Amino acid sequence: MRSGSGLATADLDRNGFLDKRAVPLNCGAIFRGHPGGVHPAVVSEGVENAQIVTTLAATDVDRDGHIDIVALGCCRSEGGGSPFDRYGMTVHYGNGAGGVGRKLFYPMEQNFGGNLKAIDMNRDGVPDLVKAWGGAQTGGVDIMLHNRMDGFQAPIRLTATSPTGMSGAYAIGDFDHDGLRDVVVSRNGNAPQASYVQFRQAPVGVFAQVRDWRTYDIPNELLAADMNGDARDDLLTVHSSWSSIGYQPQADTGLDTEVKSYTVQSGNPMPPALAAGDLDGDGCKDAAMADYNYGLIVLHGANCVVLRDGAQPRLPRKPATTSGPTRQASTTLGAGSAAATSQEMNWPPSMPAYDRIVRSVAAVWQRPFTRGERFSISIVLFGLLSGAWWLLRIRS
Repeated sequence: MRSGSGLATADLDRNGFLDKRAVPLNCGAIFRGHPGGVHPAVVSEGVENAQIVTTLAATDVDRDGHIDIVALGCCRSEGGGSPFDRYGMTVHYGNGAGGVGRKLFYPMEQNFGGNLKAIDMNRDGVPDLVKAWGGAQTGGVDIMLHNRMDGFQAPIRLTATSPTGMSGAYAIGDFDHDGLRDVVVSRNGNAPQASYVQFRQAPVGVFAQVRDWRTYDIPNELLAADMNGDARDDLLTVHSSWSSIGYQPQADTGLDTEVKSYTVQSGNPMPPALAAGDLDGDGCKDAAMADYNYGLIVLHGANCVVLRDGAQPRLPRKPATTSGPTRQASTTLGAGSAAATSQEMNWPPSMPAYDRIVRSVAAVWQRPFTRGERFSISIVLFGLLSGAWWLLRIRS
Protein backbone atom coordinates (compact mmCIF):
# COMPACT_ATOMS: atom_id res chain seq x y z
CA MET A 1 0.00 0.00 0.00
CA ARG A 2 1.03 3.61 -0.52
CA SER A 3 -0.54 6.34 1.54
CA GLY A 4 0.12 9.76 3.00
CA SER A 5 -1.06 11.93 0.11
CA GLY A 6 -4.06 12.43 -2.15
CA LEU A 7 -3.40 9.06 -3.76
CA ALA A 8 -3.66 5.56 -2.26
CA THR A 9 -2.93 2.24 -3.91
CA ALA A 10 -4.13 -1.17 -2.71
CA ASP A 11 -5.79 -4.29 -4.09
CA LEU A 12 -9.35 -3.22 -3.28
CA ASP A 13 -11.08 -6.01 -5.19
CA ARG A 14 -8.55 -8.77 -4.35
CA ASN A 15 -7.89 -9.72 -7.98
CA GLY A 16 -4.10 -9.58 -7.63
CA PHE A 17 -3.74 -6.16 -9.29
CA LEU A 18 -3.24 -2.86 -7.53
CA ASP A 19 -6.08 -0.36 -7.68
CA LYS A 20 -5.75 3.39 -7.30
CA ARG A 21 -7.87 5.83 -5.40
CA ALA A 22 -7.52 9.57 -6.00
CA VAL A 23 -9.37 12.46 -4.39
CA PRO A 24 -10.92 15.14 -6.59
CA LEU A 25 -12.33 17.59 -4.03
CA ASN A 26 -14.38 15.74 -1.36
CA CYS A 27 -15.23 12.61 -3.33
CA GLY A 28 -13.12 9.63 -4.35
CA ALA A 29 -12.23 8.20 -7.75
CA ILE A 30 -11.42 4.48 -7.82
CA PHE A 31 -9.36 3.12 -10.73
CA ARG A 32 -9.49 -0.69 -10.59
CA GLY A 33 -6.42 -2.47 -11.89
CA HIS A 34 -6.39 -5.21 -14.51
CA PRO A 35 -3.69 -6.97 -16.60
CA GLY A 36 -3.63 -4.18 -19.17
CA GLY A 37 -3.69 -1.18 -16.83
CA VAL A 38 -6.66 0.36 -15.03
CA HIS A 39 -10.38 0.62 -15.69
CA PRO A 40 -12.11 4.02 -16.00
CA ALA A 41 -12.76 5.77 -12.72
CA VAL A 42 -15.71 4.89 -10.52
CA VAL A 43 -16.63 7.86 -8.31
CA SER A 44 -17.40 7.34 -4.63
CA GLU A 45 -19.23 10.36 -3.25
CA GLY A 46 -18.01 11.95 -0.05
CA VAL A 47 -19.98 13.16 2.94
CA GLU A 48 -22.23 16.14 2.31
CA ASN A 49 -20.59 19.49 3.10
CA ALA A 50 -17.33 17.77 4.09
CA GLN A 51 -14.40 19.85 2.86
CA ILE A 52 -11.84 18.77 0.28
CA VAL A 53 -9.66 15.76 1.01
CA THR A 54 -5.95 16.45 1.42
CA THR A 55 -4.58 12.99 2.23
CA LEU A 56 -5.56 9.31 2.13
CA ALA A 57 -4.58 6.11 3.91
CA ALA A 58 -5.48 2.52 2.96
CA THR A 59 -6.06 0.03 5.79
CA ASP A 60 -8.58 -2.58 6.97
CA VAL A 61 -10.44 -0.49 9.54
CA ASP A 62 -13.29 -2.90 10.39
CA ARG A 63 -11.08 -6.01 10.16
CA ASP A 64 -13.30 -7.82 7.67
CA GLY A 65 -10.48 -8.63 5.26
CA HIS A 66 -11.39 -5.81 2.85
CA ILE A 67 -9.21 -2.73 2.38
CA ASP A 68 -10.89 0.51 3.46
CA ILE A 69 -9.90 4.07 2.54
CA VAL A 70 -9.56 6.81 5.16
CA ALA A 71 -9.86 10.34 3.75
CA LEU A 72 -8.79 13.39 5.75
CA GLY A 73 -10.30 16.75 4.79
CA CYS A 74 -9.11 20.23 5.53
CA CYS A 75 -10.64 23.37 4.13
CA ARG A 76 -12.07 25.06 1.06
CA SER A 77 -9.68 25.22 -1.88
CA GLU A 78 -10.94 28.70 -2.76
CA GLY A 79 -10.64 29.95 0.84
CA GLY A 80 -13.35 31.30 3.09
CA GLY A 81 -16.00 29.14 4.70
CA SER A 82 -19.65 28.51 5.42
CA PRO A 83 -21.64 27.66 8.57
CA PHE A 84 -22.54 24.38 6.86
CA ASP A 85 -18.94 23.27 6.28
CA ARG A 86 -17.91 20.03 7.96
CA TYR A 87 -14.31 19.26 8.82
CA GLY A 88 -12.94 15.87 9.66
CA MET A 89 -12.12 12.39 8.48
CA THR A 90 -14.24 9.95 6.48
CA VAL A 91 -13.79 6.17 6.48
CA HIS A 92 -14.91 4.56 3.21
CA TYR A 93 -15.45 0.89 4.09
CA GLY A 94 -14.55 -1.39 1.18
CA ASN A 95 -16.92 -4.09 -0.01
CA GLY A 96 -14.18 -6.38 -1.35
CA ALA A 97 -15.22 -5.80 -4.97
CA GLY A 98 -13.48 -2.48 -5.49
CA GLY A 99 -16.38 -0.37 -4.26
CA VAL A 100 -17.58 1.20 -1.02
CA GLY A 101 -20.20 -0.36 1.22
CA ARG A 102 -20.70 2.41 3.77
CA LYS A 103 -19.13 5.61 5.04
CA LEU A 104 -18.49 6.97 8.53
CA PHE A 105 -17.56 10.59 9.23
CA TYR A 106 -15.38 11.62 12.19
CA PRO A 107 -15.86 15.35 12.88
CA MET A 108 -12.76 17.30 13.89
CA GLU A 109 -11.86 20.88 14.59
CA GLN A 110 -10.89 23.07 11.67
CA ASN A 111 -7.13 23.23 11.32
CA PHE A 112 -4.49 22.25 8.85
CA GLY A 113 -4.15 18.49 8.74
CA GLY A 114 -2.33 16.13 6.47
CA ASN A 115 0.28 13.42 6.05
CA LEU A 116 -2.16 10.70 7.15
CA LYS A 117 -0.55 7.31 7.79
CA ALA A 118 -1.83 3.93 8.98
CA ILE A 119 0.71 2.59 11.51
CA ASP A 120 0.38 0.15 14.42
CA MET A 121 1.50 2.55 17.14
CA ASN A 122 0.78 0.36 20.19
CA ARG A 123 1.85 -2.94 18.59
CA ASP A 124 -1.50 -4.67 19.13
CA GLY A 125 -1.53 -5.98 15.58
CA VAL A 126 -4.11 -3.46 14.33
CA PRO A 127 -3.08 -0.32 12.37
CA ASP A 128 -3.81 3.01 14.03
CA LEU A 129 -3.87 6.43 12.34
CA VAL A 130 -1.36 9.25 12.62
CA LYS A 131 -1.69 12.69 11.07
CA ALA A 132 -0.11 16.11 11.28
CA TRP A 133 -2.13 19.06 12.55
CA GLY A 134 -1.39 22.75 12.68
CA GLY A 135 -2.84 26.15 13.49
CA ALA A 136 -1.66 29.70 13.02
CA GLN A 137 1.14 29.53 15.58
CA THR A 138 1.33 25.89 16.63
CA GLY A 139 1.16 22.32 15.41
CA GLY A 140 2.09 18.73 16.06
CA VAL A 141 0.80 15.20 15.55
CA ASP A 142 -2.52 13.47 16.31
CA ILE A 143 -2.51 9.74 17.07
CA MET A 144 -5.84 7.90 16.78
CA LEU A 145 -5.59 4.41 18.26
CA HIS A 146 -7.88 1.73 16.83
CA ASN A 147 -10.86 0.87 19.04
CA ARG A 148 -10.41 -2.86 18.28
CA MET A 149 -13.79 -2.91 16.50
CA ASP A 150 -14.42 -0.84 13.36
CA GLY A 151 -13.16 2.64 14.14
CA PHE A 152 -10.78 4.82 16.12
CA GLN A 153 -10.52 6.40 19.55
CA ALA A 154 -10.32 10.14 20.18
CA PRO A 155 -7.00 11.68 19.04
CA ILE A 156 -3.99 11.81 21.32
CA ARG A 157 -2.56 15.25 20.53
CA LEU A 158 1.18 15.79 20.66
CA THR A 159 2.62 19.28 20.61
CA ALA A 160 6.02 20.58 21.66
CA THR A 161 6.63 22.54 24.84
CA SER A 162 7.59 25.40 22.53
CA PRO A 163 5.11 24.76 19.69
CA THR A 164 5.82 27.56 17.21
CA GLY A 165 7.08 26.86 13.72
CA MET A 166 6.07 23.20 13.46
CA SER A 167 6.47 21.98 9.88
CA GLY A 168 3.90 19.18 9.71
CA ALA A 169 6.69 16.67 9.03
CA TYR A 170 7.04 13.69 11.34
CA ALA A 171 8.63 10.25 11.55
CA ILE A 172 7.44 7.20 13.47
CA GLY A 173 10.07 4.77 14.77
CA ASP A 174 11.59 3.14 17.83
CA PHE A 175 14.26 5.76 18.40
CA ASP A 176 15.38 4.53 21.84
CA HIS A 177 15.38 0.77 21.17
CA ASP A 178 12.81 -0.08 23.85
CA GLY A 179 10.34 -1.87 21.56
CA LEU A 180 7.81 1.00 21.44
CA ARG A 181 7.26 3.41 18.56
CA ASP A 182 8.14 7.05 19.21
CA VAL A 183 7.48 10.26 17.26
CA VAL A 184 9.92 12.88 15.96
CA VAL A 185 8.56 16.14 14.52
CA SER A 186 10.40 19.12 13.06
CA ARG A 187 10.30 22.90 13.16
CA ASN A 188 10.63 24.47 9.75
CA GLY A 189 12.70 27.51 8.81
CA ASN A 190 16.41 28.16 8.66
CA ALA A 191 18.88 27.53 11.46
CA PRO A 192 18.96 28.29 14.33
CA GLN A 193 15.15 28.05 14.43
CA ALA A 194 15.12 24.68 12.63
CA SER A 195 15.00 21.80 15.10
CA TYR A 196 13.62 18.38 16.00
CA VAL A 197 11.36 17.38 18.89
CA GLN A 198 11.12 13.76 20.07
CA PHE A 199 8.16 12.24 21.91
CA ARG A 200 8.87 8.94 23.68
CA GLN A 201 6.14 6.36 24.13
CA ALA A 202 6.13 4.83 27.61
CA PRO A 203 3.97 3.15 28.69
CA VAL A 204 1.94 2.05 25.67
CA GLY A 205 -0.29 4.87 24.38
CA VAL A 206 1.35 7.57 26.53
CA PHE A 207 3.74 10.03 24.89
CA ALA A 208 6.04 12.58 26.53
CA GLN A 209 8.51 15.05 25.06
CA VAL A 210 12.05 13.99 25.91
CA ARG A 211 14.29 15.96 23.57
CA ASP A 212 14.48 19.17 21.51
CA TRP A 213 17.59 19.75 19.40
CA ARG A 214 18.76 21.91 16.52
CA THR A 215 19.22 20.85 12.93
CA TYR A 216 20.10 22.26 9.52
CA ASP A 217 17.79 24.47 7.48
CA ILE A 218 14.27 23.52 6.30
CA PRO A 219 13.73 19.97 7.65
CA ASN A 220 10.41 19.44 5.88
CA GLU A 221 10.28 15.65 5.45
CA LEU A 222 11.34 12.93 7.90
CA LEU A 223 11.59 9.16 7.56
CA ALA A 224 12.54 6.41 10.01
CA ALA A 225 14.52 3.51 8.51
CA ASP A 226 17.27 1.11 9.55
CA MET A 227 19.96 2.38 7.20
CA ASN A 228 23.03 0.61 8.63
CA GLY A 229 21.64 -2.86 9.35
CA ASP A 230 21.92 -2.77 13.14
CA ALA A 231 18.16 -3.44 13.69
CA ARG A 232 17.60 0.08 15.00
CA ASP A 233 15.56 2.91 13.48
CA ASP A 234 17.65 5.79 12.15
CA LEU A 235 16.32 9.16 10.95
CA LEU A 236 16.51 10.59 7.42
CA THR A 237 15.63 14.22 6.70
CA VAL A 238 15.12 16.15 3.48
CA HIS A 239 16.43 19.69 3.93
CA SER A 240 14.31 21.26 1.24
CA SER A 241 16.05 23.71 -1.14
CA TRP A 242 19.37 23.12 0.60
CA SER A 243 20.72 20.32 -1.59
CA SER A 244 20.99 17.72 1.12
CA ILE A 245 19.54 14.76 2.97
CA GLY A 246 20.43 14.42 6.65
CA TYR A 247 21.16 11.09 8.36
CA GLN A 248 21.06 10.44 12.11
CA PRO A 249 22.05 6.89 13.08
CA GLN A 250 20.69 5.53 16.31
CA ALA A 251 23.27 4.91 19.02
CA ASP A 252 22.89 3.42 22.51
CA THR A 253 21.83 6.84 23.82
CA GLY A 254 19.35 7.60 21.02
CA LEU A 255 19.69 9.45 17.73
CA ASP A 256 23.30 10.48 17.14
CA THR A 257 24.76 13.63 15.55
CA GLU A 258 23.24 14.45 12.17
CA VAL A 259 25.45 14.26 9.10
CA LYS A 260 24.48 15.54 5.67
CA SER A 261 24.91 14.13 2.21
CA TYR A 262 24.77 16.71 -0.55
CA THR A 263 23.19 16.49 -3.96
CA VAL A 264 24.01 18.66 -6.95
CA GLN A 265 20.33 19.51 -7.20
CA SER A 266 18.46 21.95 -4.99
CA GLY A 267 16.25 19.31 -3.36
CA ASN A 268 12.63 20.44 -3.66
CA PRO A 269 10.36 17.58 -2.57
CA MET A 270 6.59 17.54 -2.62
CA PRO A 271 5.94 15.38 0.47
CA PRO A 272 5.58 12.49 0.72
CA ALA A 273 8.70 12.26 -1.40
CA LEU A 274 11.28 10.29 0.61
CA ALA A 275 11.78 6.52 0.64
CA ALA A 276 14.52 4.10 1.70
CA GLY A 277 15.38 0.61 0.47
CA ASP A 278 18.01 -1.45 -1.32
CA LEU A 279 17.38 -0.16 -4.83
CA ASP A 280 20.47 -1.61 -6.52
CA GLY A 281 20.62 -5.03 -4.84
CA ASP A 282 24.01 -4.58 -3.17
CA GLY A 283 22.69 -5.25 0.34
CA CYS A 284 22.86 -1.62 1.48
CA LYS A 285 19.93 0.73 1.98
CA ASP A 286 19.61 3.66 -0.42
CA ALA A 287 17.68 6.91 -0.03
CA ALA A 288 15.40 8.09 -2.85
CA MET A 289 13.75 11.50 -3.10
CA ALA A 290 11.20 12.71 -5.64
CA ASP A 291 12.16 16.26 -6.61
CA TYR A 292 9.60 18.35 -8.49
CA ASN A 293 12.35 20.01 -10.55
CA TYR A 294 14.75 17.14 -11.21
CA GLY A 295 12.68 13.97 -10.86
CA LEU A 296 14.08 11.03 -8.89
CA ILE A 297 17.27 11.57 -6.87
CA VAL A 298 18.89 8.44 -5.43
CA LEU A 299 21.66 8.47 -2.82
CA HIS A 300 23.24 5.02 -2.86
CA GLY A 301 24.38 3.42 0.38
CA ALA A 302 27.63 1.48 0.78
CA ASN A 303 29.91 0.14 3.54
CA CYS A 304 26.83 -1.07 5.41
CA VAL A 305 28.33 -4.33 6.78
CA VAL A 306 29.14 -4.41 10.50
CA LEU A 307 32.91 -4.45 10.94
CA ARG A 308 34.75 -7.25 12.68
CA ASP A 309 35.20 -5.16 15.84
CA GLY A 310 31.46 -4.39 15.92
CA ALA A 311 31.85 -0.82 14.66
CA GLN A 312 29.31 0.54 12.17
CA PRO A 313 30.31 2.83 9.28
CA ARG A 314 28.45 6.13 9.63
CA LEU A 315 28.51 7.27 6.01
CA PRO A 316 28.15 5.48 2.69
CA ARG A 317 30.70 6.37 0.02
CA LYS A 318 29.09 5.63 -3.32
CA PRO A 319 28.03 7.97 -6.14
CA ALA A 320 24.44 9.12 -6.22
CA THR A 321 22.36 9.12 -9.37
CA THR A 322 19.64 11.42 -10.58
CA SER A 323 16.92 10.64 -13.08
CA GLY A 324 14.82 13.62 -14.08
CA PRO A 325 13.16 15.43 -16.94
CA THR A 326 15.83 18.09 -17.36
CA ARG A 327 19.28 16.63 -16.78
CA GLN A 328 21.37 13.78 -15.41
CA ALA A 329 23.78 14.38 -12.56
CA SER A 330 25.77 12.61 -9.89
CA THR A 331 27.38 13.45 -6.59
CA THR A 332 28.94 11.63 -3.66
CA LEU A 333 26.88 10.65 -0.66
CA GLY A 334 28.66 12.06 2.33
CA ALA A 335 30.66 14.69 0.49
CA GLY A 336 30.72 17.86 2.52
CA SER A 337 29.10 16.15 5.50
CA ALA A 338 29.30 17.94 8.82
CA ALA A 339 27.69 17.86 12.23
CA ALA A 340 24.65 20.10 12.68
CA THR A 341 25.43 23.59 13.95
CA SER A 342 23.37 26.73 14.37
CA GLN A 343 24.05 27.78 10.78
CA GLU A 344 24.41 25.89 7.52
CA MET A 345 27.56 27.28 5.90
CA ASN A 346 29.46 24.17 4.74
CA TRP A 347 29.09 23.84 0.98
CA PRO A 348 30.15 20.94 -1.28
CA PRO A 349 33.13 21.69 -3.55
CA SER A 350 30.95 21.32 -6.66
CA MET A 351 28.61 24.18 -5.71
CA PRO A 352 29.08 27.32 -7.87
CA ALA A 353 30.51 30.37 -6.10
CA TYR A 354 27.48 32.56 -6.84
CA ASP A 355 25.18 29.84 -5.43
CA ARG A 356 27.20 29.83 -2.22
CA ILE A 357 26.76 33.61 -1.95
CA VAL A 358 23.00 33.36 -2.57
CA ARG A 359 22.55 30.65 0.04
CA SER A 360 24.71 32.48 2.58
CA VAL A 361 22.51 35.57 2.17
CA ALA A 362 19.42 33.37 2.54
CA ALA A 363 20.79 31.91 5.76
CA VAL A 364 21.37 35.38 7.20
CA TRP A 365 17.93 36.44 5.95
CA GLN A 366 16.50 33.50 7.95
CA ARG A 367 14.45 32.06 5.10
CA PRO A 368 15.19 30.30 1.82
CA PHE A 369 14.83 32.31 -1.36
CA THR A 370 12.36 31.15 -3.96
CA ARG A 371 13.63 29.89 -7.32
CA GLY A 372 12.72 33.21 -8.92
CA GLU A 373 14.57 35.20 -6.27
CA ARG A 374 17.63 32.97 -6.57
CA PHE A 375 17.62 33.34 -10.36
CA SER A 376 17.34 37.14 -10.12
CA ILE A 377 20.17 37.37 -7.59
CA SER A 378 22.30 35.07 -9.74
CA ILE A 379 21.77 37.32 -12.77
CA VAL A 380 22.74 40.41 -10.77
CA LEU A 381 25.87 38.72 -9.42
CA PHE A 382 26.79 37.50 -12.89
CA GLY A 383 26.38 41.04 -14.24
CA LEU A 384 28.56 42.50 -11.50
CA LEU A 385 31.29 39.91 -12.07
CA SER A 386 31.15 40.43 -15.84
CA GLY A 387 31.41 44.19 -15.39
CA ALA A 388 34.38 43.81 -13.08
CA TRP A 389 36.07 41.51 -15.59
CA TRP A 390 35.60 44.01 -18.45
CA LEU A 391 36.93 46.86 -16.31
CA LEU A 392 40.05 44.84 -15.55
CA ARG A 393 40.53 44.11 -19.25
CA ILE A 394 40.14 47.82 -20.17
CA ARG A 395 42.61 48.92 -17.51
CA SER A 396 45.11 46.32 -18.61
